[in-house]
Amino acid sequence: MKKYIAIFGLIIGFSLCLWAFNSLIRAQEEIITLKCSFGDVAFSHKLHTDLTSCQECHHAGLDTPKCSSCHTKETEVNPMNAFHKNCIDCHKDKQTGPTACADCHKK
Repeated sequence: MKKYIAIFGLIIGFSLCLWAFNSLIRAQEEIITLKCSFGDVAFSHKLHTDLTSCQECHHAGLDTPKCSSCHTKETEVNPMNAFHKNCIDCHKDKQTGPTACADCHKK
């Protein structure tokens, strides 16, 4: 009987470890939704961190809270221009990723 309890405990422990590992993986696959009147953009942070350096997007430093903290509607490089220039130019340079409006913007 003790043998079965030990095996059952190991199975439960292993299952909990798998569940915790899966949760960590899902957290890394975080999808960030960028709100836009033309249609929201679903952005996979994990996919992009696997493909390029952090500085490519976080050019003001990793501690910058949001793009909109510097890029506002009043600045020369507003949020729309910043995203479009950075994202589309990178996708064209690397010859991968969406470049047309409807490829990213979903209503």
